[in-house]
Amino acid sequence: MPWVEVDDAQIESPASGAGFHTDPQTGRQVLRINITGGQKRNGDEAAAEVPAGWKEVSDEEIDAPLAVERGTGSILEKVDALARGAADVVTFGLSDEIAAGLDTLFNDRSYEENLASQRAVDRFDEKEHGGARLAGQFGGGFLLPIARAATPGQLARTGAAYGGAYGFGSGEGGFANRASEGAVGAGVGALTGYGLGKVAQKLTRPKVVKDRVEANKLLKSFEQLGIEPIPAVVGSPNVQRATSVAAQMPLGTSAISKATQRMEDQALGARDRIAEEVGDVLPEEVLGENIRAGSERWIKATSARGRELYNKATELAGDIKVPPVEAKRVIASHIDDLSQTPGGSPALTLMQQLDSDLTGEFSVQGLRNLRTSMRDRLEKEGLRRGDAERRVNEVIDAVSADIVNGLRGSGRPEAAQAYSVADRYWKARLHAIDNVIQPIIGKPGQKSPEHIVRAITTNAKGNVTRLGAFMRVLDEPERQSLRATLISGLGRSSAGRQNAEGSAFSLAEFLTHWNQIKNPAAKRALFGDEGAAALSELAKVAEASKDAMKYANTSNTGGVVANVATFGGALLTGANPVGLLGIAATQILGAKALASPRVARWIARAPKDPALMRSHIEKLSRIAVREPALAPELTALQNALTEALARPSGSGLRAAASSDREDKPKDR
Repeated sequence: MPWVEVDDAQIESPASGAGFHTDPQTGRQVLRINITGGQKRNGDEAAAEVPAGWKEVSDEEIDAPLAVERGTGSILEKVDALARGAADVVTFGLSDEIAAGLDTLFNDRSYEENLASQRAVDRFDEKEHGGARLAGQFGGGFLLPIARAATPGQLARTGAAYGGAYGFGSGEGGFANRASEGAVGAGVGALTGYGLGKVAQKLTRPKVVKDRVEANKLLKSFEQLGIEPIPAVVGSPNVQRATSVAAQMPLGTSAISKATQRMEDQALGARDRIAEEVGDVLPEEVLGENIRAGSERWIKATSARGRELYNKATELAGDIKVPPVEAKRVIASHIDDLSQTPGGSPALTLMQQLDSDLTGEFSVQGLRNLRTSMRDRLEKEGLRRGDAERRVNEVIDAVSADIVNGLRGSGRPEAAQAYSVADRYWKARLHAIDNVIQPIIGKPGQKSPEHIVRAITTNAKGNVTRLGAFMRVLDEPERQSLRATLISGLGRSSAGRQNAEGSAFSLAEFLTHWNQIKNPAAKRALFGDEGAAALSELAKVAEASKDAMKYANTSNTGGVVANVATFGGALLTGANPVGLLGIAATQILGAKALASPRVARWIARAPKDPALMRSHIEKLSRIAVREPALAPELTALQNALTEALARPSGSGLRAAASSDREDKPKDR
């Protein structure tokens, strides 16, 4: 007789005739609903009409126990629901049939009973663990291979195939019902694949374009500096991993090592050319002496100019006498303050002497002479850089104010203005000597020429203001020699790696030295605008070459194994033309090709547009003509890429690459 499923309300209703019953043979709890009121036909009870919303099910489905335990709410139950969801997608909806078939081999129930049991678990999971099952189904979709489907159209076709297969497999009933479900699944899969393809295209295309633009910019930097890069510097991570593997193989070490050393030598040449274009490179001791002489010349020249300005003001003032009113007030304030110091103070004696000297009225020249004598006394008695100097400077400022006020009060505004100009000039000169020049060159006989040069580089790393001001102190030839000499020292290897001549150069050391000067303004002040711009390009080259430089001296078995494993995994990726090129290159090219500047330029200039890739691949023939030793490998790469473009699935690429790798020459 027919049986039907009902909801909880109908189960609890006495009128429904429903209830849970114990099977006397198996002892299982089963839900049965006997449909009464039908008529007998040929000895059988006719089925009553099934109420709306009810579903007619078979005896096997009603009686079947769950295939696995459910209803505990445990975490393991949710994990199992997630795993079953993934299996449902991976098997294209056939996981229940597959599981039922396996169950039939190991229990005494029929296939139909086991299938009903598996489907009962699925229905339970959909109701009680819907989130976990859906997550499993979503994750299962990522486990399905998509070959080289990359464009929205290709992904739509792949999605249609998978969606159709899943719809057919997950359908129940006869062929017609499954075919209908398959058609719906194909439509949904096609739309989903196309949508995901468009999203992925928007997300990845900007990065591909950006990577190509950056590679081309980097290549231009290499070319401008006359440096030939190896492919690992401008290529993709796949090419870099392949170079790392090749460099650690016995037959590849020499080629990669020579190529990286060639880059170091060419970078050294680029640095020296930049230095020569800026000025004359001098030995440090000669440069230091020149800097000292230039600084002392500036001090003398500014002293003469200051005296000229003061003399002009004195001439305009004539025989005017000025009372030091403000100076006397400031001195009295200091004497009162210093008198309270227990044990006295050297500054107190100095203030008392000044107070005694400043009695009456004085000429402008007389007050100027007094200021000079106060400074000389500070220097002679060792009172510079302390409280006494601060107090004396306040008195000197007060004397200057008295001179200006006295001249204006006497009807000599031109003289007052001239004196103010001279006074500002002299104060700026003294500030430059005390805060810019002496911290670098020291007092007479205090620093060696080498220490003077080192003081300049030290200020370049921190005190940009002082550095810029000091460069203005020097004449143009001295600035040029300083810049050229400092540039020639950038990248000089540290003591432990230096040769006997002291000329060993390292791109890594250059980058370290360059980055120690963090402020761009300091770099321009130290090297000039053009020199700083050229060195910045060399720094980009050094930054890009960091990993490549490691290949020359890498030797460890663990590294080889890890790189080979990574390399092998990389062969399974690369959906865009640039990725396709990088993967083929890593499979086919040997150490010599991976050390070739021409191959590096060819990789860096790979077009982002698939339509242009074929003509780019043809350029490999020209490289092979110019480098005959690489012809077999380049020809193999050319053939593999051409075949791969003709077969979007990518199988041609892997097959050709595998074959060519077996047949290529062993001499690297």
